Amino acid sequence: RFKNYYEKAADKGNVNAQYYIGKLYYKGKGIEKDDKKAFEYLKKAADKGHIDAQYNLGFCYAEGKGIEEDFKKAFEYWKKAADSGNADAQYNIGCCYIGGLGVEKADQNKAIDYWNEAVSEGHAVAQNTLGKCFAEGVGCERNFNNAFNFFKMAANHDYADAQYNLAVCYIEGLGVEKDYKKAFEYLKKAADQGHTMAQNTLGKCYLDVDYCKAFEYFKRAADQGYAYAQYNLGVCYIEGFGVENADQRKAIEYWEKAANQGLDAAKEALKKSRN
Repeated sequence: RFKNYYEKAADKGNVNAQYYIGKLYYKGKGIEKDDKKAFEYLKKAADKGHIDAQYNLGFCYAEGKGIEEDFKKAFEYWKKAADSGNADAQYNIGCCYIGGLGVEKADQNKAIDYWNEAVSEGHAVAQNTLGKCFAEGVGCERNFNNAFNFFKMAANHDYADAQYNLAVCYIEGLGVEKDYKKAFEYLKKAADQGHTMAQNTLGKCYLDVDYCKAFEYFKRAADQGYAYAQYNLGVCYIEGFGVENADQRKAIEYWEKAANQGLDAAKEALKKSRN
């Protein structure tokens, strides 16, 4: 009944209903997922100037959902939404420019411009991305002070990747004085959100003080497929760190997982274990 109400309103030309029913079909939320219908309704709303519909229609074109993949069209609709102030679309346009998707050529300066627009709207992912740009000197001069400030902005939005990057700044003294206590604090925040690199790094921190905690964080990251954590978990099993008894079979199991992802340290550990 709920779906029928919105679909009838959409078919009568109600732009908000067209957007809403398009989103439902796109996500398969409460109704059967239908990419073609999602595209049709989102396009009707987008072509009437509905900003969120323009943003979502961009994904239909980018992912080839309900229509043939077309990054030029994705760019076109994201740009419409971006120029109307949609921060998510501004971020996507920046990604298009950095990767040369849907545009004639990559343009780092334009990417930075659009990410700055998204940052002014408080977009955490854009803040973190600009932090990386300043840390690596992409589209701007390398500046660790600016990198730190952007990472901190995004971390304050509870964005896990930025919390990890901020922790690295505190560990390495990049744009800020070294502060291992602060680094640990942000690593834990990111790790507890499931960030694998933070979990693995936190596991290393705990190796000096608490083998059980080290094992716990290595296992969290390893079970998400992070190769370095799989290697470290193998070390825990072979050395008996954080487990009741050493277990070579388990160690080899995790080293094999890491080795299958190309990790040289795991390949070396396997070679030694078989000698």
